[in-house]
Amino acid sequence: MPQNTIELTTKYILKSDLSSLREVEDIVESIANTLSIDREKKILIKIALSEAVSNAIIHGNKNNPAKKVFLRYKLEKNNSIKYIYFEVEDEGEGFEYTEFITKKIKDIDPQSEKRGIIIMRSIANELCYRNKGKCVCLKFTV
Repeated sequence: MPQNTIELTTKYILKSDLSSLREVEDIVESIANTLSIDREKKILIKIALSEAVSNAIIHGNKNNPAKKVFLRYKLEKNNSIKYIYFEVEDEGEGFEYTEFITKKIKDIDPQSEKRGIIIMRSIANELCYRNKGKCVCLKFTV
């Protein structure tokens, strides 16, 4: 009987500065090369993960350079399907995310400051929040 196996877990500590988005792109590029992820999927993962990190920097940490953003990912294989899970956590206060997880995407105002959630929900196979909204989790099939 096939089992789920976690292949790798990796953690990064990023500066709470938008220049960290370049590092995020490099991380995704490295993962994509290792797993032979196709170009389109790689670009979508970069978009969603960059959105999550920029939200952590701008909204969570309020652009405070003394704070950090924590990026974790793990690869999991379930039979022949591979998944990659990302967690992006900030050192802010958190936010009330429930309505943005439960609302239909079409019902969220695309001009609101929460449009990044629409982007992430549209791209990731799964999106969830933990730790009072300070941690966003994204799952992708690769």
